[in-house]
Amino acid sequence: MRFAPTLAPTSGKAKSVATSCAVLHGWKFAGNGSCTHVPSDVCGESVKARVPLSAATKSWTCCERNDQILVWFDAEDRPPWYEVPDVGAALASGTYMGKFCHMVAQHIQSLAENGADKAHFDFVHDLGRSFALNRWLGSNFLFGKWQFVSPYETDGALARVQLVFRLFIYGVHITFFDQTINVLQIGPSMVHLETTSRITGTLHMIQTTVPEAENEQCMHHYGYSANPLWNWFSFIMTDHSVSEDQYIWNGLRPPAKPLYTKADTEIVKYRRWYKQFYSESSYTYQASPLDW
Repeated sequence: MRFAPTLAPTSGKAKSVATSCAVLHGWKFAGNGSCTHVPSDVCGESVKARVPLSAATKSWTCCERNDQILVWFDAEDRPPWYEVPDVGAALASGTYMGKFCHMVAQHIQSLAENGADKAHFDFVHDLGRSFALNRWLGSNFLFGKWQFVSPYETDGALARVQLVFRLFIYGVHITFFDQTINVLQIGPSMVHLETTSRITGTLHMIQTTVPEAENEQCMHHYGYSANPLWNWFSFIMTDHSVSEDQYIWNGLRPPAKPLYTKADTEIVKYRRWYKQFYSESSYTYQASPLDW
């Protein structure tokens, strides 16, 4: 609970799962929002402290999963209608590597559908444009190619896809650098990324996107690996790839009637799937121009 119906703000940190405390006045609230305690000793003076009948604050459905504390929000105030899969065992099998954060000036759906946008991978994330040695050794010295191994598959609030990244030096495929990326989209704002290669083993990442203002998203990536030293390059390159996307996202204006080609089949499928997360009061993807 962030706010309490008293003159003082709450701590935002509960001493227990069921209790939150207004740090300036010492009022206590249960997990359901009801007030359970008002201090009777104020600066050494005893006072008759009764819990006001109307003393209550809004409570939020929350759970701890995948090394995250998740809070449910619904524009219509409906209860949760899907469960977040527990991948905690996979995360616990490795070492926490840290996190990186990007602030993006865009609607949350633009970020979420990035994995379904086949056409942008080879164009934006081929390494050739960003690798410094290519300026002296030629644009084809080092570059990458992406392939969708499986089409986007949806199941309720979950969506899955598998990609492979292949590295080339002067057109020669360096097979032992191949990376397989399993993407699990969980609802509108969470992703579990599992990157595997023969050299580095497996890197797990949890991606979360939290709206902080109108068309302002805070995107975090948390890394876990049993071989953190070997996977450090993959973790840094993911940060770099998101930065490449961020540059485009910050200037993107979703068209009211987008034009599609055959290469955009997965985006069309993905957008149909994503519609289920909107409700009557939601701020929609098409209602987010850049004139704000």
